[in-house]
Amino acid sequence: MDTVIKKLKIPGLLLLAFLLGMGLEVLSHPPKSSTAISEIKNLSTFKAKEFQGERLLKETNEKKDSPWTLEQIERFPLSIKNQNGSLKQTGSRLETLLKEMGHPQEKVLFQSTASKQPSLSLLYRWDDRGKGASIRLLFSKGADGSYLLEEIDASLANLDREGNKAFSEKVYQSLEPGEKMDLKALLGSYQGLQSFVRRQISPDQEGFQLSFQDEKGKSYLLEIKIMDGSCYLLRKSQVDSQGITSLT
Repeated sequence: MDTVIKKLKIPGLLLLAFLLGMGLEVLSHPPKSSTAISEIKNLSTFKAKEFQGERLLKETNEKKDSPWTLEQIERFPLSIKNQNGSLKQTGSRLETLLKEMGHPQEKVLFQSTASKQPSLSLLYRWDDRGKGASIRLLFSKGADGSYLLEEIDASLANLDREGNKAFSEKVYQSLEPGEKMDLKALLGSYQGLQSFVRRQISPDQEGFQLSFQDEKGKSYLLEIKIMDGSCYLLRKSQVDSQGITSLT
């Protein structure tokens, strides 16, 4: 009987060692950037089998229903690509977002038309003084199978919109490309914000895309780049009632 038990134990131990080795291999080959290495270190509480984003999302976890802030939207790194399409900056991993921000109310896995790799969309919703608010995060699947943050759409997040001034052509004309921008003040000062998205806005460059609409129905588009922790107006454009765009 003892001989049989020993024979059973040995294959079991070998299998356990093999599985542990696989787990260590997954977590011991992070991308080269310091940001990515830091992200991997933050995943020490997750098991190797949970490294794939799909498995984390299948678990039942408490949903987050508290508001997102501008500081949180600015804090998480995005994936940024060079002109040749290679990864310049590694975006925050799905595991990190779920660990810090809780689980979303909605998740959709879909096939991107621009890439053969799957994309993942997460939607967080909360109540903002009696009004519904939400934020959507878009992830792309990396070479190692993990999901990396690519875009944050905060158009419906109701961020500091207490200003009673309407955005106008006069305000638009007063903004100059290259000018340093106070993003929080811009969001809080004017009504008429239609969209607010953080994403890659040009090769090697991440930033924000905002659109405002004035009382006459004209739309104004602003692209703001992030450089050394500060925001600068990269370019702006105006769309009139006939849909004609003028770039600056």
